[in-house]
Amino acid sequence: MSQINKNHEQLAKLLKSHQNKIYAYIVSIVHNLSDADDLFQETVMILCRKFETFEQGSNFGAWSLTIAKNVVLNFRQKKRNAHVLINNSVFELVSQQSAIEIKTVEKRQQALTSCLKKLTPDDIHLLKLRFDTGEKIKSIAENMDKPVKSLYKKFSQLHESLRECINRTIADWEKA
Repeated sequence: MSQINKNHEQLAKLLKSHQNKIYAYIVSIVHNLSDADDLFQETVMILCRKFETFEQGSNFGAWSLTIAKNVVLNFRQKKRNAHVLINNSVFELVSQQSAIEIKTVEKRQQALTSCLKKLTPDDIHLLKLRFDTGEKIKSIAENMDKPVKSLYKKFSQLHESLRECINRTIADWEKA
């Protein structure tokens, strides 16, 4: 495989794992989904063009968010004459807060992954039925020949158990 193909493959993997974070960051700043879609596409195009300058082994998430931030700043600059916009210091504050919130979500996702590994195979199967396939609890109950009420209770218990595990895991990480 040529070096160009390897770079494209690596970029595709990195984008796939970071696209939600990049998009969430943009939406958190511009609040308009149409503008956010356009800015996300522009960000991805720039990431593709500049990927050869990305230092392998460094933090792709931080690099991509920096590019997204610059795309949003350029967008704001172009829109400045058309709309009254927040000043740059407020924008910077919102941008920093968005980055912090994204890191918090990432940390919670990592903790969730860890907590899911502690569940029984039956519990994992139930969660997959509900969330991977989007099947309704009533339908799952019918297919498993179980009372709907008992499955609602089971999902409530799983939700609470995972919530506690996530909070405990994050607290443990912060102590370390």
